[in-house]
Amino acid sequence: MSKKIKLSILIFLSIILALTIKSKSAYKSTDPTVTSGQNFTITVTSTTNLQNFDLSLSSYAGLTYLGCSNPSEAAVVNSTKGNISYASMGSGTTMLGTYSFKAPEVNQKTTFRVVFSINNTTNTSVVTVNPSSGGNTASGTTNSSGNNNQSNISQQPSTTISNDATLRELGIRPNDFKGFNRNKLSYNVIVPYETESVEVYAKKGHDKQTISGTGTKKLNVGSNKVDVVVIAEDGIAKKIYTINITRKEKADSNNNTTDDNEIDEEEPEEIGFGLSELTIKGIDLEPQFQTDIYEYRIELKEDLDKLDLSTLATEIGTEIEIMGNENLQEGENVITIIVKGEDEDKNATYQIIVNKTIKKAEAKNNDNNMKKMLIIGGTIVAGVIILIIPIIIARKRRLEKIEEEDEEFSQYNNININDIYKESIQNTFDEEDGDYERKRKNSKGKRYK
Repeated sequence: MSKKIKLSILIFLSIILALTIKSKSAYKSTDPTVTSGQNFTITVTSTTNLQNFDLSLSSYAGLTYLGCSNPSEAAVVNSTKGNISYASMGSGTTMLGTYSFKAPEVNQKTTFRVVFSINNTTNTSVVTVNPSSGGNTASGTTNSSGNNNQSNISQQPSTTISNDATLRELGIRPNDFKGFNRNKLSYNVIVPYETESVEVYAKKGHDKQTISGTGTKKLNVGSNKVDVVVIAEDGIAKKIYTINITRKEKADSNNNTTDDNEIDEEEPEEIGFGLSELTIKGIDLEPQFQTDIYEYRIELKEDLDKLDLSTLATEIGTEIEIMGNENLQEGENVITIIVKGEDEDKNATYQIIVNKTIKKAEAKNNDNNMKKMLIIGGTIVAGVIILIIPIIIARKRRLEKIEEEDEEFSQYNNININDIYKESIQNTFDEEDGDYERKRKNSKGKRYK
């Protein structure tokens, strides 16, 4: 791959990353602090002018939604569903919408979350509700432009307040009953005449619940009603568990059987309005689903854009609307399930907070794959080097031999050819002189004879 192509890809990815960061930080909503029962507004704005946007209300659990508005003529507002759409060829707008709510009655400072969906981006507003009597309030106001004055609440991290008001255990001592179910609120038990008092015990389903009505209770002959009241951490959700204890007459005491401490199995369970079933294929909800628990968390480590949700309402003719279960992104996602009954006063909102961490696992796998590739590549390079070294050594030896031969040949070439020629002629002359001398002597001898 050429350097130009690599540089182009790097610039493209940088632009995409910059646009992504900008889109997540381009919207903001006010975080109001109000009093129990007070009406208030939340303003949603953009840091830049937008020529088009889609804004919708995803979740407002615990609050009463009153309506929404946008001052622009180019905006299409569906106040009933909390949707605002805007499209204009002009300069655009930074005012996205204003939403009105009513705060619930609380006996202690409580925070609520309002979730908006803006162009497939989630934005959350934190609402702090203080009790009417004062309580632990925080100073500071919210103006219509959406800028919060400095206050204590802005310095405090937002926390999720539990609305779980169910018990983990409930019973009496002695003559305890069987068959406790955290969703069943009424129990009947019969005790002997000799049982003049019982101890009512209960265990919290959540650590920050408030329980009243437990302890020692004196029993009259006949019917005795004991109420155990559970208030959730948010100060709003409340359940009352009732134990109807019948103390036998003295004459009936001898007829007591082992069934006296059994609960009435025919007593129907009390189930509130909402969902009777909520499941996700292949994933467990935390905590375990119950009709009156409205917020759940899951860890998503698969690369899924959408969860396979299955829901079932507690009543026939109920409308179920699911929002936020598309294009799940890395990090925290909020899926909102709104249940609307045939009567306007019947509604329930459930939230599933999805923490998607698939990219971290992919990065780890990529690192492992890279390490494996480096090891394999290193092994191949080492093998090639081992094969090349003998070839290099043999070639070097051959070159050295050729150099030695060239040196010998060079020494031969440096011999003077004239000296060789002269030496050859001289040898010829010497041989001829010898022959002449021998011939002369021979001829001389013959002459004298």
